[in-house]
Amino acid sequence: MGFPQHRQCRILLVDDHADTRDLLQRLLSGRFEVMTAGCYESALAAAEVRAPDIVITDVGLPGHDGVALMRELRRRYGVAGIAVTGHVIDNVTSFREAGFVSWLRKPIQLIDLLDALTATQLEPCDEIAPVQ
Repeated sequence: MGFPQHRQCRILLVDDHADTRDLLQRLLSGRFEVMTAGCYESALAAAEVRAPDIVITDVGLPGHDGVALMRELRRRYGVAGIAVTGHVIDNVTSFREAGFVSWLRKPIQLIDLLDALTATQLEPCDEIAPVQ
């Protein structure tokens, strides 16, 4: 999924906790183009304006959760995602099927997030093709 040298990878960062969202945006914005959203609906609206290359989403969003969001964004745009959660992931298969290629436990470390972003960018395109 490599990205042309002239364009930064576009990340959609979704977290309902504003401080976390703002911090991650500041940390990532030097290397990536970062769009942010606080919930399922605002994430879909942001993606309609500019489709993301990668999604980083908190799993515990109000209303529809991050897994439902990832499933919908993968269906629409064929993007891969990184899940962020404070809980143990019991069903890895459902996360993979939703389009997540990595998941991180809170509190996340920046180096782990950067490693996950690198791995996500290298994920073969046929692994994250839109679901029909």
